[in-house]
Amino acid sequence: MPQLRHGLPARGLFRLTIDLSRDPFPAPLRAGASLSVLDITEYFSETSGGIRTYLLAKSEWISRHAEFRQVLVVPGGRDDLAESEGVRTYRLQGPEIPLNSQYRLLLSTHTTRKILEHERPDLIEVGSHLFVPWVARIANRKLRVPLVWFYHGHLPHLIAPGRDGGIIHRAIWAYVRLMARGCQGIFVASRFLADELRSHGIERVEYAPLGVDLGHFTPSRRQKRSATRTARGLPDGKLALFAGRFAREKQVKVLLDAWAEVERKTGARLVLVGDGPREDELRVHPYGSRVIWLPFERDR
Repeated sequence: MPQLRHGLPARGLFRLTIDLSRDPFPAPLRAGASLSVLDITEYFSETSGGIRTYLLAKSEWISRHAEFRQVLVVPGGRDDLAESEGVRTYRLQGPEIPLNSQYRLLLSTHTTRKILEHERPDLIEVGSHLFVPWVARIANRKLRVPLVWFYHGHLPHLIAPGRDGGIIHRAIWAYVRLMARGCQGIFVASRFLADELRSHGIERVEYAPLGVDLGHFTPSRRQKRSATRTARGLPDGKLALFAGRFAREKQVKVLLDAWAEVERKTGARLVLVGDGPREDELRVHPYGSRVIWLPFERDR
């Protein structure tokens, strides 16, 4: 069985083509685990950001605690199955999301149900808001495993930004309430979002702030500041950094609209690290020539 390092397939290993909808699965890992969690999301790819980072951090933690096990169900270019210590990852073949080829759709209720019936998790955590909440709920009809939703992003403002109170905005909120109704809990990473969900009639909302790895993000790294700037071709002086996906919901254009004035007042240059569907548009922005552009960085 190909091994995973932090949830990603090891490179250079021979793989047999598999069909997860038909092929048998190996026995569940850690049969005696006291808690088994199945994480399912569309937002998981080789160049994706926060959700993938969160799930792989969870995988790494679970690998060190034998009383837990994790099952990841994510889309891919083909069906695949791989595992590491206490963590198994199922990749279900799915089409690219239109206008955002960085991600793929996860659509198969049949294969998801097969995985659920085989793995028998104690909890399902949904990590996206397109089709996956419905895929998980339909696949879970028979088993009725408790299901929670980590509400990453904000669907009403992604689809209809700046249209508070309009018919489209109200329809999207109705859709969010409908999806939330089948969940035992909805987790959010900000108090603002928790308050907004509650104000629109969504119950069982829990605020779960994301942590910071103080072993990785430490002031001792300041000692490497000069070497890091030199290696990346960065100038001396003040720098402001955005590291992420160049997509509409990140509102990087707003940042560029404002930065000429910010630079005039503070002298700080803007550094953008990443890639995404809006990169070409952002590069031709009037302030784009002043931006320091760095490619997507896999190493945190």
